Amino acid sequence: MSRMVGAFLLPGSLLILYGSTRTGNPNVTLIKEVRGYVGGKVNIDCPYPADYIHVAKYWCQDPCKDADVLVKSEKSDTYISKGRFSLYDNSNGRSFRVTIKKLTLEDAGMYYCGVAKWGKDIYTEVHVNVSEGIAMSLSSPQVCYMATVG
Repeated sequence: MSRMVGAFLLPGSLLILYGSTRTGNPNVTLIKEVRGYVGGKVNIDCPYPADYIHVAKYWCQDPCKDADVLVKSEKSDTYISKGRFSLYDNSNGRSFRVTIKKLTLEDAGMYYCGVAKWGKDIYTEVHVNVSEGIAMSLSSPQVCYMATVG
């Protein structure tokens, strides 16, 4: 198992930590951790294989049954917004971005980036942590640190 961690300051919000760990479960490709502040927003980038450009992508809360899907895109290169959640599927980058706005303490928990697939879908497990504090705004993204552990 390998782990990668880092921190970024983003315009309009503060995303202070991210990390990813490869797992042994073939249906969960990565585990990521993101942190944000109450009232701010977080962006989560969810990569997917090239073979899955034209399938549905979605963001769901654990345990990720149909009723737990918070936002879903059926088409590539589209922006979908549902309440405080949005999803943009960038097929050229083979990744979709989920944004959670106006974070609350109740948003903390386990979520999944889901990619529809015949049989079992592909998941990226995401742990969202929300803290009370002041969200900072910067004019451009800045990398604070980056490390690979293990």
